[in-house]
Amino acid sequence: MLKKLGILLILALICAASVVFYVYFTRPSQFAPYPYLFTKENYTDQLSEVEGAHVLIVGDRLGKDYSRFQKTLEELTSQNLQVPLKIISWARLHEGSHRTLEKLRALKKWPKVIIFFGASEEYFEQNFFLENIPTIKKNFELFHDSRYSTVLYAVPKMAKFLYQKINWVRLDETVREDLNEYDSTAMLKKIEMKYFLFAEHLKEMTRLADINHSKIIFVTTPINFLAAPKKTCESSRHPELESKMAEIKPLIENGQSKVAYGLMKPLMNSYTGNAELFYLFGKVAMDLGEKSLALDSLHKAAIFDCAPFRGNLVYNKIMLDVAQTDTHPLIDFEALVSSHLLEGDAFIDDTYVQNTYYQLLTTDLSKIIKHIFQI
Repeated sequence: MLKKLGILLILALICAASVVFYVYFTRPSQFAPYPYLFTKENYTDQLSEVEGAHVLIVGDRLGKDYSRFQKTLEELTSQNLQVPLKIISWARLHEGSHRTLEKLRALKKWPKVIIFFGASEEYFEQNFFLENIPTIKKNFELFHDSRYSTVLYAVPKMAKFLYQKINWVRLDETVREDLNEYDSTAMLKKIEMKYFLFAEHLKEMTRLADINHSKIIFVTTPINFLAAPKKTCESSRHPELESKMAEIKPLIENGQSKVAYGLMKPLMNSYTGNAELFYLFGKVAMDLGEKSLALDSLHKAAIFDCAPFRGNLVYNKIMLDVAQTDTHPLIDFEALVSSHLLEGDAFIDDTYVQNTYYQLLTTDLSKIIKHIFQI
């Protein structure tokens, strides 16, 4: 009998060991439980130059566009210096915050200042599968639980056993547009998870920056609220609202803004989340000189867009919260631009601002950089 029990115990130990070995060698090594894996992203040929910079510009299309003012920023920050500050742009078209974070993690030596432009292209690339959302959230709950995080900091490999398995999105050096079709319910889930991951990415950026004695200057995303939302979510459509909107649109087209305003005001209190309603009401309020009301409504139109193609105030609020919590500087570029938006000359298209605003931003950036370097 004892012999049989011994054999069973040995078999149990072998099975347990097999499971441990299987998990250890098949699960990815992830400190934070991100729902994607980079299978191939080689920065070897760029790291030397980037690590030699004093100031690094990172982010998406807005960072790439701002790079045109890199030389001007270098001149402003290097006045009276024998050796000018070296400023390099590492921003890239269509680069979401997940890719920016991955690049920064590859650095062995961080520039003293990182300028982050982000949030305008978070929806371009797929970096999670919708069916994994509940598990992703559970894994992050474990990650933020102090009982487990202490163990992870001490033994990072324990993450292989802590997190539940998901179907990871595999990413390489090519940024591929997410061409999946999403209904309104799925899109709302996608938007919510994009906000969540954006916040997690920024938190890790600041954590790594602190470890590497760097400062991240967050730049909020300017949003052209005069660009109409692409789609209204089906969940916010109602037959009565659609009927009333059909009556109101001709009034707006014929310049009868005051009449349209009177008809739309009650609708704003009765219906929520309708991007088209917010947009049209914002336009009418703008025509009547109600600037504050117009901006508020146009802000909401961008937030509730069911085919998002830009940043919005939610992303900017996340940047603000992370910057304040982790004591990193922030420039509210969006506030600067939106204060002139209703004048109609702030943007050159749906995305990019006039050079005048980049010049103002450059002045603000130079002041912060000088302060950090004690110039």
